[in-house]
Formats: sequence, structure tokens, C-alpha cells
Amino acid sequence: MLPSLSVLRLSGATLPSLPSTLPHVNFTSLTTLDLSGNYFASSIPGWLFNLSSLELLDLGSNNFYGNIPLAIGNLQKLQVLDLSSNNFSGDIPETVWSLKSLLSIDLSMNSNGGYGGRIPETVGNGIGGRIPETVGNLKSLMSLDLSYNNISGHIPETVGNLKSLVSLDLSNNGISGRIPETVWNLKSLETLDLSSNNISGRIPETVGNLKSLETLDLSSNNISGEIPKIIGRLTKLQNLWLHDNQISGEIPETIGNLGELSSLDLSRNRINGQIPSAVGNLCNLSNLIAFDNNIGGTIAGFMEGFSRCSTNRLRKVSLQQNNLSGPLPSQIGELQSLGHLDLGALTEAHFANLTRLSFSGTISYDALISTPGLIDLSNNSFSGPIPPTWGGGFDYLASLLLAHNRFNGSIPSAFCEANSLKVLNLADNDLSGVVPNCWNNSSHLGVIDFSDNKLSGGIPSSMGSLSQLMSLHLRDNNFSGKIPLSLQQCKQLTTIDFGNNKFSGCIPEWIGGSLLSLRVLRLRSNMLDGNISKQLSLLASLQVLDLADNKLSGTLPPSFGNFKAMITTQNGSEPILSENMASYYTENIQINTKSLELTFTSVLSLVTSLDLSDNNISGEIPEEFTNLRGLHSLNLSGNHLTGRIPFNIGAMGQLESLDLSMNNLSSTIPTSIADLNFLARLNLSHNNLSGRIPSGNQLQTLNDSSIYIGNQYLCGQPLPEKCPGDEPAEGPIEEKQDENGSEMIWLYVGLSPGVVVGFWGFFAAVMLKRSTRYAYIQFIDRICDWIYMAATINFTRPKSKRNRGRRGRT
Repeated sequence: MLPSLSVLRLSGATLPSLPSTLPHVNFTSLTTLDLSGNYFASSIPGWLFNLSSLELLDLGSNNFYGNIPLAIGNLQKLQVLDLSSNNFSGDIPETVWSLKSLLSIDLSMNSNGGYGGRIPETVGNGIGGRIPETVGNLKSLMSLDLSYNNISGHIPETVGNLKSLVSLDLSNNGISGRIPETVWNLKSLETLDLSSNNISGRIPETVGNLKSLETLDLSSNNISGEIPKIIGRLTKLQNLWLHDNQISGEIPETIGNLGELSSLDLSRNRINGQIPSAVGNLCNLSNLIAFDNNIGGTIAGFMEGFSRCSTNRLRKVSLQQNNLSGPLPSQIGELQSLGHLDLGALTEAHFANLTRLSFSGTISYDALISTPGLIDLSNNSFSGPIPPTWGGGFDYLASLLLAHNRFNGSIPSAFCEANSLKVLNLADNDLSGVVPNCWNNSSHLGVIDFSDNKLSGGIPSSMGSLSQLMSLHLRDNNFSGKIPLSLQQCKQLTTIDFGNNKFSGCIPEWIGGSLLSLRVLRLRSNMLDGNISKQLSLLASLQVLDLADNKLSGTLPPSFGNFKAMITTQNGSEPILSENMASYYTENIQINTKSLELTFTSVLSLVTSLDLSDNNISGEIPEEFTNLRGLHSLNLSGNHLTGRIPFNIGAMGQLESLDLSMNNLSSTIPTSIADLNFLARLNLSHNNLSGRIPSGNQLQTLNDSSIYIGNQYLCGQPLPEKCPGDEPAEGPIEEKQDENGSEMIWLYVGLSPGVVVGFWGFFAAVMLKRSTRYAYIQFIDRICDWIYMAATINFTRPKSKRNRGRRGRT
């Protein structure tokens, strides 16, 4: 009812609804209508398209649904159309392309457009269909944004008619085919974003026509071929994103001509050769990202160029997963603005942190350099010594990851002065010498990993000054001497891994009294002796205790049955390291279980293991050990244990691996062992066990005789020895009886006719023929007479002769 009203803005006014019908609308002068950000959750009412004077219509972020009405073609004076961030479906109506006054169309999910393929969190449009040839009718159009929809088909050639176009964003759709040649003739174009589609083909030489281009994003497609050299003509280019394609060949030298370039991302392609030294001329470059390619050579050339820039803006370098080699240039230490240098493997934890740093777009220069930085050169073939300047050269460096390379020489003492450093990972190199003894309590070091090197000497006492130290890895070196008393001051320690060294002496009792946060204690394969300290049972959080392969003696402390973290089932709710540390370093421990040496990382917080194997421990296994109902792996093999296996061992319901081999255990195997339903590895060999082997449940799957060999008096399956009282199986006996019975029946059947025929044949002959009957009777009389005479003569013989004959026979 306000005919003179020309501008109405109700953006973000939390209006509850929009009338679906109005009896009378008299907005005859209305040129601007902005109802964005109200979330009406309805279809667009038809009366809006009767406002024929409208020049700007903004209905973005209202959760409108349904199709875009055809009636939108009534707004012939419309210059700006914004329907972004809604839930529209169906095709773009043909009437939109008839609005020849349009300067800007935004039908995207997000009116800010995409960045390198990132998907906004908001749910948006589902507009489909194809872009019609009639798009070329909009000769005045300066901005076209259809990003984050379901548009398919090819980009029409008529796009080349949009000579006034400054911004074209078709990203995150299903567009296929090649980029039409006409696109490269849009000389006013400043932003071209075709990322996250199915576009194929090569980047043509005509790309050099886009002299006004500031952002070129062709990432996440199927583009192939080489980067054309003519791209060096785009002197206004600030962002070049070609990542996640099939691009091959070398990086052209002409990229060094792009003096305004701020961000270059060529990652996840097939690029080879070296990074040209001309890249070092790009003094405005802040992000250089080319990981996961086949790039080789050294980084010395272009890094030296960056160091000569009067105003250096380089903040992030990611070249990991390539074939880089050679020594590190010392000039890196001079790049004070560098917040992230990654030439090695990028973990998920690192990526999560870097997303906050690198893709925010709101962090100022001063804020970025004050943010904890990361240098990751891990998993490459870098050689030579670590530059001494790296220790104190980065004022804000929080994490230095140089693991899995070929660095040699000693550890620079300058690391003791890097007070901002939280993670120092030098694992798996060729470092030698001793660890510097210069650490101080002003350091923020939380993780030290020097494992798998050639370091020697003892642990410096000054390490006890690192009050914030949580994880200390020194395994697989040549360290010797005793574990220093000063480490009892590191009360936040959760992980100690000193395995595979030459440490000697007793296990310090203060470990149990002072390091109450300890969750992993690994001292295997050293030269430790003496009794196992009962104080260790005070470590309520201890999940992994590995003292194997030492010279420990004495008996097993019954108090080990009190390890609280091994009594209950772990749910992983508390990670080994704090979230802050886990952003830079993934905790890892090697655990010997199930006859394998396994490395646990992300699931380490769920693991429980107790390994005291290959020592000189004697006595019996305390019954209290069966309290450890959350224990996954128990290894007591290779000792001198006696007595019986604990009767209630079946109560350790989480056991997956149980090894009691190579001891002197006796008596029978308790039947409760069959209750271990998760048992995957069992070894009771080479003891003095006797009696029948239990059966049933999980034991039925462990049908391997090697589990029990070396126990002379064991019997039963799976051993070949039968136990006393074992009877043959009923099935075969019945079968044998059946077979014998059948044979006897047929024997009787065969004999019966013979007996009958023989008897009646003889009887007939005697009874019917007289001569035969007389001869038979006379034969019987003669036999009877002979028997009578022999008996008479024998009994009438003198008694003396009979006795003499009996004595002679004796």
C-alpha cells in the first residue's frame, strides 16, 4: 500500500512467514527487494513476480523449496537476481535467460562461491538440468554463479557471447566435456572457477588471452596434458589452483613471470621434473602447494630466491610425497614469515590444524606469524647435517618433523634454545653422537622422538628440566648407563620408550612414585637387572608395560594385579597425548603380541599389554594377575616360573594373546582357560604340564599341537597322545560288530545244508543197506575192544615200574 516505496530491505529480520497471497500489491515504485536470511521454508509466492519495476531481488538463505517459477520472466527490468542458499530443485526456467537486463545471477548454494573444492556446511540448492544455449542472450551479464548444484552436460559455446562477464563460477556440479574455446576469449574475466566437475581435455594455449584474470580454479577435474607456457602472460593472476587433475609434464619457467601470484596449488597430479628456480622470484607468493606428484631434485634453487625478496610473504610450502632429495638449504632459516613447511608426509592431525591456519582468509600477517608453526620434512631422502640455525631460527616454530630421512651428524645444541618448540621428531635418521646436555625449564617441549638413530652415551641429566615433557622416545639407539634420577621431575610423562638400547642397572623405584601419569613404559631389550620394582604397581594409568629381554630376577610382584588401567576395558576416551600435541605428532609404540611386532598409533589408547618375557624371573604366577580383566596381551615366556597356571585364568576375559612357554610350570591346565573367548594366540609349550588338555569354546579354534609340545605328560587333542580311560569311538566299534555279525550269519547259512546232507546221507546208508550196517557195527566193536585192553594192561602193571617211569620223565 506504499506506491512511492522504492527500496525495501528486511534481510535477517527473523520474519516468521511470507504471505502466499496478497489481495492488493501497490509496490509500483519498488526497485530493490531484499528478504534474504529469513528462512521462510515455503515456496516463492506468485505475487512477487508482479513487481515489474524490480531491479534487485535478493531471496537468498530463506530455505525456499520447489521449482523456480516461470513467472520470474515478468521481471524484465531485473538487474540482480540472488536465489542462493535455498532448496530449489528442477531446471533453471528458460524465462531466466530472457531477462536481458541482468547483470548478476546467483543461484549457488553459497553466495560467496567455492574455494578449491571445499563444500560449505550449509545445505543448498539442488538445481539440475543443463545450461542452455540461450545463456548467450544475456550480453550485459557481469557475474554468473551456479556453483554447488547438480547441473550436468557441457558448457555451451554461447558463453563466449558474454563479453562483459567478470566472474564465472560453475564449480561443484556435474559438468562434463571440454572447456569451450570461446571461454578463453572473455577478456574481461577476472574469476574463472570450474572446479569440482568432470571436465576433461587440455588447457589450451588461448588461456593467455585472459589478461584480466586474477583467479583461475580448474581443480578436481579430469584435465590432462601440460601447463601451457603461455600462462606466464597472465600477469594479474593471484590464485592458480590446478590440483587433483591428470596434469603431466614439468612446471613451466614462465610461472616465474606471475609477479602478483599469491597462491599456487598443483598437488595430486602427475607433474615431474624440478621446481624451476624462477618460482623463487614470486615474492608475493604465500602458498606453494605441489604435494603428491613426481617432482624431483632439490629445493635449494627456488628457496634461495625467496630469501632475496625484500618483503617475503611465504607462509606455507607443501611438497611432500614427491622425490625430493639433497641437503636442506640454510636460507630456510631466514624465512621468518614461514608458518608451515611440509616436504614430507602430511597426517590427518596436521591437516586438521592447517585447515584452520591456511584456509581461514581472515588471519592477518601478524596473527599468522604468531601462530604456532610447523616444519614437516619427513618421509623424504634429505641428507647431510641438520642446519644449526634451525634450532633458534624460527621464533614461533612449534613443531619440527624431520623423521624418516638420511640426516647425519649430531643433534644441534641450538634446539635447547627453541623455547617455542613443542614437538621435536628426528626419528629414523643416521644421527650419531650424544644428546646435548643443555635443556632448560623454559622450554615448552612436550614430545621428543630420537628413536632409530645411532645416538650413544647416556640420557643427559638436563632433560629432567623439561617440565612439560609428555612423550620421550629413545628406542633403537646405542644409549647406555643408568636411567637418570632427574627424569622424576618430568611429572607429565605419559610415554617412555627406551627399548633396544644398552641401559643397565635396576628399574628405578621412583618411576612408580613420581610419574603417576605414565601410560606406556617400554624398556625391553636392554641390560637391566635386579628385582622388578613393586612400586610400578602404583601407576594407575599404565596400559603398556614391556620389560622383556633383560636380566631381571626375583619373583613376580602380586601387586601387579592392581594395575587399574588393565583391570577395566579401555574405551579410548582419553588419548595418550593431549589434543594440542596430537595436532603435530602421532604417538606410536611397538608391541610384541601374537608372535608379531606390531606398531600401534591411533588405537594405542585402547591397547593393554604386559610383557615380562625372556628374563630370569622365578617363583609362581600370582593368582592376583587374574584381576587384570581388561588385559589384551600377557607374555611371561622364557623365565624360570614354577607352580601351576592360576586356577582362575579364565577371568581375564579380554586376553587375545597368552604366552607362558619356556618355563617350569607344572600340574594340569585349568579348565577355565576355555572361557577366554577372544584368545587368538596361545603358547604353553616347554613346561612340565600334565593331564588332559581342556577343550571347548575358543580352544576348539586353536587346534595346533605346537601350543603344547615339550610337556611330556600332557594328553588329549590336539596332541596324538591319548589320555587314560579314553575309549575308541562308538561309531567304528558298531561298524566292526556289524561286519563280524554279517560274516557269522553267512557262515551258519553255508554250514547248515552241509550238516543236514551229511547226517542224512550216513543215516540212510547204515539203515537201508544191511551189509553196510553190519560192517559199521563190527568196526565199532573192534575200537571198543582195543580201548578196553589198553586200559587193563596199564592198571595191572607193577607200581614200582610206574613210579620209575614218572621220576625219569621229571
